[in-house]
Amino acid sequence: QLKIQLQSTESYLWLTIFLLSMKIITAVALLFGGASGFVSPRRPALNRWALRSNVVEFEMAGPSPEEQEILLYCLGLNLASQLPGDLKALLQSDEEMEMVMKGLVDKMTGKCENPAEMLTKNGDQLNQLVQQRAAEVQEKMNEKANDFLEQAKKKEGATVTKGGVVIVPEKKGVGMYPTAASTVEVHYTGALMDGSVFDSSVQRGTPASFALNQVIKGWQEGLQEMQEGGKAQLVIPSELGYGPQGQPQAGIPGGALLIFEVELLKVKSAGVGGLVL
Repeated sequence: QLKIQLQSTESYLWLTIFLLSMKIITAVALLFGGASGFVSPRRPALNRWALRSNVVEFEMAGPSPEEQEILLYCLGLNLASQLPGDLKALLQSDEEMEMVMKGLVDKMTGKCENPAEMLTKNGDQLNQLVQQRAAEVQEKMNEKANDFLEQAKKKEGATVTKGGVVIVPEKKGVGMYPTAASTVEVHYTGALMDGSVFDSSVQRGTPASFALNQVIKGWQEGLQEMQEGGKAQLVIPSELGYGPQGQPQAGIPGGALLIFEVELLKVKSAGVGGLVL
């Protein structure tokens, strides 16, 4: 339990607001810690705030054993979210995953007597294995991406930009075309080939605004072929997206083909042609 002693009614009100705020912050940290880093407010056994007169005692119960289990499980989830997003792709079986987990546990619990020596002895071979597995994963991904691009090109009305972005129109716009210098307002959903969504202004419920010259090359090419009010699917090759490095923390592996559903709501500046909506 957290027991806090305060003096004065004013201090009591201040602490009530403080504790409610800490509960909200803790809940948000547990829900969204994976995106911003784990936050764990300390829970001291006893904390005293000595201000003025009239002592007021305040008690806050700690988590039950069942709640602690859930919190510790969430800690594990959070730690896992800090690992490279493409680590799982390098492992070829559940048995390999179990061996990796065993290494983690043995290091944390001290069961491995000399981990530094093991890493020094096996480091070169480990690097070779990881590089070989990564190359195999990338080759398979490239084959799937090429097939996906070819299928997209066959869709009705599809066009291809000079860089290789496939644009599949869904709704014709009649407004201005953006230029490389434009600022635009859009609604979009970004996904991988397996359909997993990594970003979506639609899900957030708020359109996004940005300068076109500050986004990935695939967006720059694709949106300049759209008119204000239009909607299209942009299929973007890796080299016009996030390249071999990807964006692991956002769930985008290296070399990933990107599929965006984009609605060009407004060309805010530097647009050309079309009818002004």
